[in-house]
Amino acid sequence: MTMRCWITAAVLAALGGMAPAARAQGGPPLLTDDPGTPESGEWEINVAATADAVPGGRSYELPVLDLNYGAGGHVQLTLSLPLAVSHASHAGRHGDLGEVEAGAKWRFVDQGGAWPADVSMFPKVVFHPPVAGAGEGTEVILPLEAARAFGAFAVNVDAGRVVRRHAPGLWFYGAALQYARAERMQWLAELHAERVADEATTRFLNAGFRRDLDAHRVLLFSLGHNVFSGGAPGETIAYLGVQFHGKP
Repeated sequence: MTMRCWITAAVLAALGGMAPAARAQGGPPLLTDDPGTPESGEWEINVAATADAVPGGRSYELPVLDLNYGAGGHVQLTLSLPLAVSHASHAGRHGDLGEVEAGAKWRFVDQGGAWPADVSMFPKVVFHPPVAGAGEGTEVILPLEAARAFGAFAVNVDAGRVVRRHAPGLWFYGAALQYARAERMQWLAELHAERVADEATTRFLNAGFRRDLDAHRVLLFSLGHNVFSGGAPGETIAYLGVQFHGKP
């Protein structure tokens, strides 16, 4: 999404004074994360399926169990457990435990006070099981996230570094826009990019929605494709899931 699109969105938000305030929220079903954390003692559990398709092969994570717990008003503990299935045209179908991810998010700046935005850090460790690791070993993800709400719109950005033990690391960044004109519906769009060493940058344009089903359940969906990626093979990604949130 170009800078002109972001400026246009901000202007529309300023004109939309009658619209309900948006909650700046990234993360599932988007790739770009946000600084938001659950309230103290609350759970946020995402149960989902993901798909990733390129010419000659595709892979799925089904199910993905993403557990998030509010450990205080500004801290989130996270554990993600996916079952990964890959299907290549020359190798058939193969399934195993996917990348196990654990981390802790700390929102150290809060726009609920005198600050104009939320800001957090979210270090995570990704464990590759021996059967799925393909030599990559353990990864450490070191991101920063920031978000700001403007009436019916909210914008969040993230950027960071992935450090790998047995493979080149990568840089990533993303920007996401949320529009919440309807009370229970939030429309989403993002541009997310990754770059490994001296290789071409891979950029994904992704769009979707969050739909509140009731006070404790949210339907999550997104569909994206890589764009402006230096001749990289066409890649399509998708996410479909349900978020359960609240106290036990």
